[in-house]
Amino acid sequence: MRWGDQYPMPKQPVDEQVITDYLLGALPEAETERLDELSLTDDDFIRRLKVAENDLVDAYVKGELSGGALAQFN
Repeated sequence: MRWGDQYPMPKQPVDEQVITDYLLGALPEAETERLDELSLTDDDFIRRLKVAENDLVDAYVKGELSGGALAQFN
């Protein structure tokens, strides 16, 4: 039996940099899968994801992205 079958999985906080890295596709597969699940099931995470996505687009439009972040955004 897996943990989530009997008990809810413990909620792990996700910091803003991890959310940005998730949006840019810069996370390991296991972490991406975990956040994919949260993006469908966790209202707070969904709200934070939308805010981070808007912030990322704003930074791109203002020319504030550079290096790897800019390359991944493109």
